[in-house]
Order: sequence, then C-alpha cells, then structure tokens
Amino acid sequence: MKYIILLTVIVLFVNVNFSLSQNSSPKFGENFKLQVFLENYYLKSFNKNDDTLNIAAFAGNSKYMDQFRLNVASIALSYDDNKVRGGFEVMFGDNPHLMAYPDNEFVRYIGKANFGYHLTEGLWIDIGYIPDPVGCESGKPINNMISSVSIGGYYQPENFLGFIFSYKMNDKLAFKGYFGNPYTLRFGKNEKSHLGVQVNWKPIEDLSLTYSNLYGDDTELYEVHEEWMLYNNFVLDYRITESVHILGQFDLARQKGVFGDDDRVEIMTSGFLGAKYYLFENFSVAARYEFFNDESGFRTGYLIDGRLWSSPDEWQGYGMNMQGLSASLEFIPVDNAYIRAEFRYNETGKDELVFNRNLDNTRKFLLFTTGLKF
Repeated sequence: MKYIILLTVIVLFVNVNFSLSQNSSPKFGENFKLQVFLENYYLKSFNKNDDTLNIAAFAGNSKYMDQFRLNVASIALSYDDNKVRGGFEVMFGDNPHLMAYPDNEFVRYIGKANFGYHLTEGLWIDIGYIPDPVGCESGKPINNMISSVSIGGYYQPENFLGFIFSYKMNDKLAFKGYFGNPYTLRFGKNEKSHLGVQVNWKPIEDLSLTYSNLYGDDTELYEVHEEWMLYNNFVLDYRITESVHILGQFDLARQKGVFGDDDRVEIMTSGFLGAKYYLFENFSVAARYEFFNDESGFRTGYLIDGRLWSSPDEWQGYGMNMQGLSASLEFIPVDNAYIRAEFRYNETGKDELVFNRNLDNTRKFLLFTTGLKF
C-alpha cells in the first residue's frame, strides 16, 4: 500500500509541475522546482571477505561491497517565495535503508518533508522532517568532497523531525535554533526530543565557519538510566583560490550517566581535514585524513568483545579509536553530473577488530560513484 501512495505522490507532483509550467501566472509557476536525482556505485573491498552479507562497516552511503548498486533515486519538489516555502522528497535505493529501522519503515523513503513561514525580516520557521542540521557530510556522495562519509559522520546526528528557527542577520552572520527528534545512522530515531543551536559566520566571501550543537537524553530503548548528551560540531569551509578548497570538521560529544553510572561522564572526539585541488575546471583530486576516538563506546556501542572489568576504575572500554586516509579523482562531464573514484584506508588499534566480521583492524577499498541530477 505504501508503494501505491508514494507513486501517487510522484505522479501528482509531476502533473502539478507540468500544469504550473503551462499556467498563465508565471510567478506562481516559477516558485516551484522539480528535481530528479540518480546515483550509482561500486565498492571493491581489498580485505579477505569472511562476511557473507557483503556490508561495509560504518557506511554512511554505498554500503554493499563487490556489487554494482543504486545508492539513491529520488524526486523532489520544492516551493519558495517571500512568505512561505516547503519541500518534499521521496527516494529509493540503498541509501534510504540506512536511516530507519523496520518499525519506522515508511519514513525511510522520505528524504525531506517540511514547510516554513516567513515571520519577519530575516526570520523563518520550518517544520517537519529536515535533513542534516548538524555537520557537513551527506548520504548522497555528490554532495561530499570525497564520496564516503567519515566514521565521525556516521555517528553524527543526521535528519531531524521537529522545527527550526532560522535568522539571517546579514550576509556574514546567521543563526538557527531547533527542537525535535534526531535520526542517526547508528541509533535510528531518538524517541526523546533534543534541542540545539547553530551559528554560521562568513568573515570573508570564501570562508565559512559553523558551530552546531544538539542536547538531549540519548538513552537507548529499554535502558533504565538516563544518558544526557551534548554534541558539538565545528565546520571550516574555505575556498582559498578557484583551484583550492579546504574542508574540515571537528566533533566533541559529552555524555553523562554512561553505562548505568549517573555520575559517569565520557567524551568522544572525531573529525576530518580534507583538501581538493582543481587541475582543470572539470577535473579535480582530493585527499582526506579522518580520526575517531570513542574508547568507552558510548556512541559506538559494544564493538569489542572480551574486555572484562570488576570496577569502573578498571574499565577499558568497548568502543574504538580509528584513523583513516582517503584519496579521490573526480571528473565532471557536464554541469549536472559527476564521476568519482575513491581509495580509502582505515585502521584501529591492533586489538580492536571491528572490520571483516571482527577479524581485522584495517580495511581498504575502492569506491566508484556516479550521479546525475536534472
């Protein structure tokens, strides 16, 4: 039944957009935008494959190994004028299945579903299912400097179901405040509401500095003790010249009440630094260093087996510390399409066997992605 509903919505959107394009009121039609996006990938693993599921660990996109796959096929309709705005996107492929558990199956096919009102000069409120209020990485590789999502990005808060106030003070400074339920790749939907703020500052035209946070009860289902978390995210985006682009991200999460101890506080840090160089207008190379440190495992969960303790002082942790390097080549054949090849290497501590069904502490793969939007 849900597939019939989704197909009906798509057909209606196409018909509405076509009708508006024929409408005698050009202003009304011009405020609508319809976009179709298609993206495919092939991930070749160089680890010995002992996992018959062929699923890449900690995948923020492109999760199946050694197969040609459809990452996402989506259709989106948006409306924007000086008083109201809104957007709706339905999507299919591997990517939608990363964001929802089976009991939340229907929402996985929705990329966004929100509408907003202009309250006063520079101030908007948007309500609904809103993508990625925290961080700079995307489940769609076309939006990333390097196709794959970093390990830190995998554990970040992702889509958000609630409302967001946005205020643009001027061309250099903007603010957001939000309240609702976050979704993450690791935890799915959080049933408890969180609140957060975002500040974006552009001191010069090609430099953007963004701070975002999210605060709330991160207790997992069936847990007895409350676990309150403050998640902080910092992003630097700097286009140094027309040929050189720098992108960096740093996350700092602090959680209290970890593992049933109301006074216990744990820290997670993660981030990456990437650089992209345009050899030609349509051809570029990029590299990225990433790290992730969550030794206690309050974000990762129990990844490492066999570590026992008799008191909190002897706790060694069930999480992981990881580093990684990635490099990519990108070719833009036309303005609305891309072809990209990426090599990625990740390594954890020698006893942290989190890859290849808990047999390896390293992984290496090649990822080919290509996409087209129109």
